[in-house]
Amino acid sequence: MKRFVLLVAMAGIVACGTKEKSITDTTVSVAGAYTLQSVNNDPVPSDYNDAGTMVVISAGTATLNSNGTFTYSETRSTGADVTTGTYTKTGDTYTLVPDAKPGEGPQTNGIATFTADGTMTLTVQESAQTTVRVLQKN
Repeated sequence: MKRFVLLVAMAGIVACGTKEKSITDTTVSVAGAYTLQSVNNDPVPSDYNDAGTMVVISAGTATLNSNGTFTYSETRSTGADVTTGTYTKTGDTYTLVPDAKPGEGPQTNGIATFTADGTMTLTVQESAQTTVRVLQKN
């Protein structure tokens, strides 16, 4: 399992000609469960180069809890990859800090953006590789 930290930035969406709730509205919450749709623009299941090892990501979920904790998990051909941690909000930016994983070094950073329709685009920097995952709120 690779290093993993999430820095989450919020983005608002305004529909042309109509007022649509943006993610910055207080009535719109990022808390909830999200299901992985694609990895690097490839629908799940998706082949993925994990630091030189090819794996298949067959499923994934992210859960952001209203108490400031999160869980991100993927089902891979090499086994489950699960990251838990906490997140905080500063302005429209959510910073997710993972718990330490035994046997692994410091975690790396990523950025997620959210749209009012419940789509989360998660850009994660793992080692020297940038991966873009798209998840949909359940």
